[in-house]
Amino acid sequence: MERFISATTPDPDLCLAIDWLKGFKSEISGWEAFVKSSAHHARANVNLMGFNNPGVCVNFLRRYRQKAKEYFCSPSKSSDTPRIASAHSLGAFLLLELLAHDDTAKALADKYDGIILANPFLGDRYHDSRLAQYYSTHARNRDRPVGSTVAERLILSFFKSTNGGFTENPTHHQSTVLHLEAQKFLEEVVARGGLSEHAYKIPIKIMIGKLDPVCDNEKIKAFAKDMGIEIIELEGFHNPLLENTQEQCKYLNECLEMAKGHRKHHAQPKPTPDNQCDLVAA
Repeated sequence: MERFISATTPDPDLCLAIDWLKGFKSEISGWEAFVKSSAHHARANVNLMGFNNPGVCVNFLRRYRQKAKEYFCSPSKSSDTPRIASAHSLGAFLLLELLAHDDTAKALADKYDGIILANPFLGDRYHDSRLAQYYSTHARNRDRPVGSTVAERLILSFFKSTNGGFTENPTHHQSTVLHLEAQKFLEEVVARGGLSEHAYKIPIKIMIGKLDPVCDNEKIKAFAKDMGIEIIELEGFHNPLLENTQEQCKYLNECLEMAKGHRKHHAQPKPTPDNQCDLVAA
């Protein structure tokens, strides 16, 4: 089952609500401080959903996609509080998929005032390499996965197992599946000429860590340029929002700006306070 973390602001002057979907395999407990801090400093109600670790299962994306759709596209309770959708890594990729289809993109545009995609996984340089292709073939031939994380790649560069194969790890098949799905998505979106027209009815921004070792930043930048999506580079690695307090503050300020600038859902909106996130000063 999926797991959730929620935090509410005690401040009666609620600024916004944020729905988060985290990435692949990271422990949900690692997000708890971020969720609580965001609720406090942005005066927001924050919900975060995390997928269960799939273990060695390779066919996990179907369930992930269904849960992401239910989470983001289910109607919210009537409220004049602006709402932002955010997601990280694999979660951001799944949110992009929803933005590519008319029915789900319309549901998102009806529900949210803005979307922020943090380090969306659109493939990586490793899986485009001949080395990764060899590992993938080796894994298929033996029906066993081999390593694919950053640390595993370093190990695989130097060591072979005693039976002539490579160090084995279930992450490889899973990462290969994600990479291939990302490539398929990019090809389909380019062929269609962009995301759903409904996606462009709300502001969308992409945030990336400048030194991200997991995602291919150049591929993300090219995608953002083709789709007309603003991209914001942050100091840090694969999750700068958790790594750096200043970058978290930048994210929260973007959320607040989206809340102020796009209030079309609310016939009688409450004024959004002009002050920005006080996280750095706190």
